Amino acid sequence: MEERIQQKLQKAKMVAEGVQEKTQTAIELASEAQLTKEVVYEDWTGNTVKLSASIVRNMINPRASLADIYKFIATCRAYKLNPFLGDAYLVKYDEREPAQIIVSRFVFLRNAMSHPSFKGFTSGVIVICKNPDRLRSRFAEQMEELLKGIAEKATEYKAEILEALLKLKEIEERLSQHEVDVLEIEGAFVPPGWQLYGGWCVVHVQDGEQIRQVVQRVLLSEYNREKASWKVMPATMIQKVAEAQAFRKAFPDLLSGLYIPEEMGVEKDEVRSARSENLQTQTRNFGVDEGLEAEPIELREEGSSAPDEA
Repeated sequence: MEERIQQKLQKAKMVAEGVQEKTQTAIELASEAQLTKEVVYEDWTGNTVKLSASIVRNMINPRASLADIYKFIATCRAYKLNPFLGDAYLVKYDEREPAQIIVSRFVFLRNAMSHPSFKGFTSGVIVICKNPDRLRSRFAEQMEELLKGIAEKATEYKAEILEALLKLKEIEERLSQHEVDVLEIEGAFVPPGWQLYGGWCVVHVQDGEQIRQVVQRVLLSEYNREKASWKVMPATMIQKVAEAQAFRKAFPDLLSGLYIPEEMGVEKDEVRSARSENLQTQTRNFGVDEGLEAEPIELREEGSSAPDEA
């Protein structure tokens, strides 16, 4: 009796192990199928782009989670971005934190220019100059002229007047240490003797019959991470940050949630390093439609419109 029970238990265990093995195999096959399913859409140039979780992991960022990947794919499709042309990057430094989706500066320009209310923009840098000669107080100049005139007429008080002039100079120098001249220059040119302080951008938006100005100014100290590009061309970098923030402020419906590398403190070389060395070959295989049949992934809830159909 006991032997029969042992045999039945052994048989049941074998059946359970078999079921578990088949279940695990089915899960792995389902996961593999989900990884290889492709989202197909047209980018801003009209080319057909194909993205899947497998493609993103192999070509863009192998450390990204599935949640990061699906968000990245949805963003690329919604904004018609082609990551193989440098439109978008998926950056992940810490496994515990979600990945960052970063786009090119030209994505901001393209989207803003496509908006019917966009009427142009200007941008540049903010520079300061400490103690420039022309900041000298007109009052100090008048006092110096007056004292010199008195000294010529009242020679007996010449020593006292000279002492007063020296004190006036000393006071003026102390005050001038806290005086700065601020100048906003269009472009990324910093004149000799001036110090880069920030960036600015003005976006002109049609608002009814009026043209509204959306202004944004940013501090260099808040974004300069002392990385390579910031050391070589800080004026260009801070100008880009000001542009991105002004465009996002002017057109939140088009650019909300999108950031450029300069805002996030990411070097483009850092995001490119995650890509395969054979990117050009892989781009031909996956980036442009070559007649491959693909089953798109539905990244939307049933009954809702797709982002690129809005």
